[in-house]
Amino acid sequence: MKRNEQKEITRKKIIESAFIVFEQYGFENAKTADIAKQAGISHGSIFSHFKSKDDLVKIVIKEFSDELSLTLHQQLSKNRTIQDYLMSIVTIFEKHEGWFRNILIEKSHYEVVNMEYAELQYKISLHFYQMLKKEYKNVNLNGYSFIYNLLMGMLLQYILNKEYFVENIDELVLSKYRNEIVSYFTEVVECFVKRYGG
Repeated sequence: MKRNEQKEITRKKIIESAFIVFEQYGFENAKTADIAKQAGISHGSIFSHFKSKDDLVKIVIKEFSDELSLTLHQQLSKNRTIQDYLMSIVTIFEKHEGWFRNILIEKSHYEVVNMEYAELQYKISLHFYQMLKKEYKNVNLNGYSFIYNLLMGMLLQYILNKEYFVENIDELVLSKYRNEIVSYFTEVVECFVKRYGG
């Protein structure tokens, strides 16, 4: 195997391991030594691939953001209903619930997390707008940001305050409420469409 190929494999392994460690310990509390251990490499190897822990945090969130964006784009290219699309968004959040919780908790005091979170929100918002535009061609979408913010607010409320919604803190709150959230939110979108001429 060529040196460049091995370097890329190691880099990818570090990113995947960092994702796991950041979800488990949070971005601020995670140690690069724990990431190295998870990846099965020496601690120094991390810094031959990334300038700093902040650089690694930025790359991990960006890679996740790009993957999420690709998933949402693929959903858009299929003939999906609004309900299917909302289910995709909720399922993504559900799959990475702990990770999103850490982002939400730490974004207010960890600048790198906050900057990358803003980019992540932009990508989700853009795909949400494109989905509405595709589904409801004759609707004035000037107020779409209100329903997007309502959806995000609801998801984040469940994630950040899960102890009020589930008995076992290890339980995924969005697993329990996924269908209810999607059903309710589909109604919200339909009301928006009726109001603005769908």
